[in-house]
Amino acid sequence: MQFLSLFKHKSIDDATWGSQSVDNGLPTSSSIHTITFTSDTNWGIPPTPIVDITNRYFYFTIVIPPEYLQNFNDIIDVEVTFGLDWETDQYVYLRIFRSDYPFPVLTNWYRGDTHYHTFFTQNLAENGLPVDAVKYYGSATELNWLITTDHSCDFDNYGVSMSDNWSRLGNTVANLNSQDSSMVLIRGMEMSVNNSAGNTVHALIYPNSSAPFSLPYIGDGNGDTQSSSVNINMMLDSLKKYNAMCYAAHPFAEDDKLSVIVNGSVWNLSDTIFPSNGSPHPSMGTVISNDINTGSDIFSYTDSTLFSPYLCGLELWNLRNTISCSSSENNPWNVMYDSGISGFSELSYTDPIMHDYRFNQNLDVYKAILRRGLIQKNQNDLLQYWKFYMEAGSDAHGSFNYSNTDLTGGLIGNVNDNAIGRLSTLVYCPQGMGLNGKNILQALQNGHSVLSSGPIINTVLTNNSNNNVFSGDDIIINLSDLTNWFVNFDVVNTPEFGSVSEILLFGGNENNEVSVSLPVFTGTFQINFNTLIQQLFPDSVQNNKYFYIRAQLTTIKNYGSLSNIYKKNYDTFNCYTNPIWIKINSITKINENNNTKLTISPNPANDFINLTFYNLLNNICKIQIFSADGKEFICDYKN
Repeated sequence: MQFLSLFKHKSIDDATWGSQSVDNGLPTSSSIHTITFTSDTNWGIPPTPIVDITNRYFYFTIVIPPEYLQNFNDIIDVEVTFGLDWETDQYVYLRIFRSDYPFPVLTNWYRGDTHYHTFFTQNLAENGLPVDAVKYYGSATELNWLITTDHSCDFDNYGVSMSDNWSRLGNTVANLNSQDSSMVLIRGMEMSVNNSAGNTVHALIYPNSSAPFSLPYIGDGNGDTQSSSVNINMMLDSLKKYNAMCYAAHPFAEDDKLSVIVNGSVWNLSDTIFPSNGSPHPSMGTVISNDINTGSDIFSYTDSTLFSPYLCGLELWNLRNTISCSSSENNPWNVMYDSGISGFSELSYTDPIMHDYRFNQNLDVYKAILRRGLIQKNQNDLLQYWKFYMEAGSDAHGSFNYSNTDLTGGLIGNVNDNAIGRLSTLVYCPQGMGLNGKNILQALQNGHSVLSSGPIINTVLTNNSNNNVFSGDDIIINLSDLTNWFVNFDVVNTPEFGSVSEILLFGGNENNEVSVSLPVFTGTFQINFNTLIQQLFPDSVQNNKYFYIRAQLTTIKNYGSLSNIYKKNYDTFNCYTNPIWIKINSITKINENNNTKLTISPNPANDFINLTFYNLLNNICKIQIFSADGKEFICDYKN
């Protein structure tokens, strides 16, 4: 009984789902094997008990008691042997890294994954893992929440029907949340849709924040071997009907492009503000996401909106891979140091599949989208839905230790170090995550989020009246109040992610984006907003026009003598904030001047002012005029 208590997340007999009971396999412990299944006597030839697995799923989690690991260091290699009847035994090797430090945390911010696949993703190339185990391992990696985004094109691959499978997933998520709300699951979907050119792209679908289980299955089951009949606009119409939302998944980079097998492509920008297809990317590589002759998948361009209200942003950071190998699927860490196994090796920053390469290409396009938003908003102050946000997601398919999603049949592709928790999005929820994650969804809808691979940076614009403006917000500040505003920075890091190496603040306007380096620190730091924008825009920011600020944090971890263990010499970790949009209102009004010797007009003033003097007893020697933010202006005065 004590041994059986170590088992969790056991499969049960379910013919509809194709799973088989672990308990009916009669697991026991012995001095020879950790687990022996005794349900079948195997006819006594050989006299070894077995379990005959006849269904697709036979799974469980076994918990190793902590006392068994007390004398181990924080890097543990594990060998798992599968003893198969009348077949050669199979071996799988894992390398587990334990940390003495918790994940960096910040009050009222909750860390989660916006893009994760459970075993409701089932196809010839990709399979996830059981939902209850996902919640358990997500919590173990210190995630607070996770959105299940299983492929819409897979819901017709199993079970009774697509809608029944969708309901089954919803019921599973609801039951797990009711049992334990400390780690919240949200049912979403990675939907296959056609872009403006008729090619397949992916969108991350999230439900109505007020009713997280209200969204029905809105796909058609296609987008894999057969093209979907649903395009982006049709998908957005469905989201409108159910007050749901989406982010474009892995949208623009060269290696974001979906396979030709599924008629895949990327989201199309279609904007002359960015280099067209075939041109060099501003960061590196070649542009593939801006066909000017094809319609935009991003902009709606109505009189009142720039973006659809139901397309909130982009999953710019997807699948964090730093090491990779094209063989040794079951032993990429080469834990036995076998000379015949190549195992993991570092990915170059110039390799298009590497996560930084893909992120930077996506960020290039995102900055162009931000510019377009500023241009349109500054031309039309009544414009709505002109802000666009970014998020990060692991895109892990199970992958509790490493990822073999990209290795098809053990023959084509690679395995890499992506896994649950490698990438996360932190959301600001001052009232907590909410029932079934409703506050998480609201934060994603409003861009109250930052992207992280470990460390955290947060920016808050605040004034003397304790008004706070967070990432994703916009604000108009009167010029006369400018010196009363400050930018507060919070930086949280632990030794697991090395040392802080760089903190950058970016400022963007209609023309470009610039940056300044901030002092390297952890903890809190405050700088006067007026001082900051003078550093960002020394030639002065354009008053009465929106601009934005956003921050980036980088840490570096050097592995030194452990480089052979980690399979890399060092690693960099980052955090990126969503923008804060700001407009400085220079049309300021002052109290009427009652001095009988001086009048100022017009009031309020904008481009010019007139000073008129009356009945002066002495000549005026000098006139100095200062703006409300302390700048001195040239006065054309002659005595």
